[in-house]
Amino acid sequence: MPVRAEHDRAVLARLLGRDPALHAYELGDLDDFFWPYTSWFRRGDQVALLYHGVTPPTLLAFAPCGGLAELAALLSDLAPMLPARLYAHLSPGLEPRSRRRSGSRPAART
Repeated sequence: MPVRAEHDRAVLARLLGRDPALHAYELGDLDDFFWPYTSWFRRGDQVALLYHGVTPPTLLAFAPCGGLAELAALLSDLAPMLPARLYAHLSPGLEPRSRRRSGSRPAART
């Protein structure tokens, strides 16, 4: 399944709303104030957010314990479309996978 841009807030709210504690930041970015600064990507039920209202942009990608492989696949496919420099807030366990696949080191990890 390919990565695709997602522009439907209702779809994003439904996907992120399945675990609102995990996706609190992303759910907040669905607000009208933040929406113009966001680019959303999904692969199946996995979602990644690129927030470009700051410099460098910030990538947010979080998965529940059992969903790391699917989210890692999304990030791998998304890597060629991301800016060369960004901050990344990722679920634990994703950063080393992302570094190996993209060949670069994220600017920050949380």
